[in-house]
Amino acid sequence: MFPTRMTRFFAGVFGFWGVAGGALAAHAVKDPHAAAILRIGANYALIHGILLLCWEAEDKIARAAKTCFVFGTLFFSGSLALKYGLGITTVGMFAPAGGSLLMLGWLIVIARTIRRETSR
Repeated sequence: MFPTRMTRFFAGVFGFWGVAGGALAAHAVKDPHAAAILRIGANYALIHGILLLCWEAEDKIARAAKTCFVFGTLFFSGSLALKYGLGITTVGMFAPAGGSLLMLGWLIVIARTIRRETSR
């Protein structure tokens, strides 16, 4: 599980990747399909980077969600960047695992919210 300092580190990495990946998709990738996929990965990185930067909760459940967001973004956005940005095709199988981790992270957010609301 990630402490606050590590969470902020990954927020910065994902924020940087979101901007750099978007620029790469807009200006360097010639294939429109590859650029569109690369842009999706960059957008997901940027969104989850902002989430990690802004969400200050540090309880056990919040840390579990953040861990899913970090690894999910690394696997999903990272594999799309490597495949469609750099042409490394052997990493494509990590995108579904990353997407699943991102969805699990959001389900944990939902469960945490329900749990907090029912315990009041």
